[in-house]
Amino acid sequence: MSENQTNLGKSDNSQIVIKMPSKSELLKSKWLSPSTYILIFVFFFFTFCDVSCSRQLITSVKGIDFIFGKTISSDLIGSIQTIPSNFWAILAFVSCLFGLSLFIRKLKYNDFYLFLTSVVGFLSLIILQITILFKVSKSGEGQVNISFQFAYWASLLSFFINAILSYFRYKNDISNKPTLKQIIANIKENKYVKYSFIALIVIIILLLFNNLFLNNPKRLGHIIANDYKECQTDFSNALINKYNSYLSVFDASKFKKRQHARNVLDSLTSICEKNKKECNSKIDWQVEKIKIDFKGNTEKFNEFKNAYFDELNNSNDELSNKISNLKKQIEDKISSINDPEPDSEKIKIDIIGKRISNWRFADISEIKTLKIESSKKTDRYLNLICYTDLEDMNNHNEYRAILNIRYVCDNGEWILNKISEIYYGDKSSDILNNGKIAIEGEWSYPNNTAIYNHDGTWSGIWKDGSIKKGTFEIVDSRITIYEDNGYKFASGDLVFNSENQFSIKSWLSASTANRIIK
Repeated sequence: MSENQTNLGKSDNSQIVIKMPSKSELLKSKWLSPSTYILIFVFFFFTFCDVSCSRQLITSVKGIDFIFGKTISSDLIGSIQTIPSNFWAILAFVSCLFGLSLFIRKLKYNDFYLFLTSVVGFLSLIILQITILFKVSKSGEGQVNISFQFAYWASLLSFFINAILSYFRYKNDISNKPTLKQIIANIKENKYVKYSFIALIVIIILLLFNNLFLNNPKRLGHIIANDYKECQTDFSNALINKYNSYLSVFDASKFKKRQHARNVLDSLTSICEKNKKECNSKIDWQVEKIKIDFKGNTEKFNEFKNAYFDELNNSNDELSNKISNLKKQIEDKISSINDPEPDSEKIKIDIIGKRISNWRFADISEIKTLKIESSKKTDRYLNLICYTDLEDMNNHNEYRAILNIRYVCDNGEWILNKISEIYYGDKSSDILNNGKIAIEGEWSYPNNTAIYNHDGTWSGIWKDGSIKKGTFEIVDSRITIYEDNGYKFASGDLVFNSENQFSIKSWLSASTANRIIK
């Protein structure tokens, strides 16, 4: 057997041994403590927490965002919001910087200062988390969730490790244990320590100043009210400029229709309205934020509200008077236009938002055609019979409507007064004949004759010589006949048996009419 074979037959008893540093070695380490402070500094530039709503991420907030603030814009929250600077985040970051500087510039009682710095940083991050979670719960928005991320927990752990190391170094160094008098004397003697403590005291004073003065409800009421007044002032000045511009070109524009003149004015002032709306929404958000901040403290919120409205009551009416005067001038100019009678385009615009029995005129694109079939004018009123083809924008079904539209003349301007249907239903219905209502004309009933007109009126003569008249309307396949006094004379399903015969069928009875052909 060879020597190699002999060696192969022996068992290998060698082991890999990992030696853990002892407590004394850890305390003497020159890189561990500064490394943790460097890590804390770096972690501040990573995500500290995620803000989500209904399990959808709104934004991620870095540690540095809690120092300098951050603006959030998201469709989930419906507005622009701001995360303000947080005192406890600032204090934790300052503690990190102060801790790093203590490794660069060694001081007497260095371990003691490092211990205090680490404890301050650790507690600051704990309080930061508590205050954020408390504000979210206080706002009452249960769907908003805050989840703290690795960078936050790693920073917290780093401060904790540094506090432990510094404490044991300080405890083991018998010669370097200061008394309170020695610490005070050292602060007085060492300018670096003295200025650092002064900086910390200034930060604390600023916090107290923020709570006692900056967040004073009366002061906040005056500030937000002044912001609102500034919005109104900007809007008023912009509106005055647009009104003056409009008046300067009015005569040269030679408007023929009042509505056209108003449309041009609206297009000029729309940007002013848009800016006003955006500005006011920011003010509304500030007021809502104050409500959340003072939730549960009715007294403070009432102080804010009273101060807010008191400041608004001190508004300057000069701009309002200017706007009122300019509006009157513009209205006088528009009123000087002699409006022509409404055409199909004006009618389309005027009936948007109006409703008949089974149809709401929601969008002008649904009105495929509109034709004025006839008109009847009195001193003040204009009655129009209009034939219109409609298409539902949702299901693309097509309908025909015959409308009775009444306009009233008010100071030379035709204003829509009333809209009602003579017919509304499917375009292919047998109730229509070449687009017109098939019952138009004279008909004979068993006890009377009746004439149905294209304008939705009817009249009848009974065998006993009595005369009745009124209006009728047909919706889908159902006809309703009214007398002049508004009494419902008859109603039922309208069924054509032939071109010259129809029946009105109700659940109680049915009546049949035959066309009188002359």
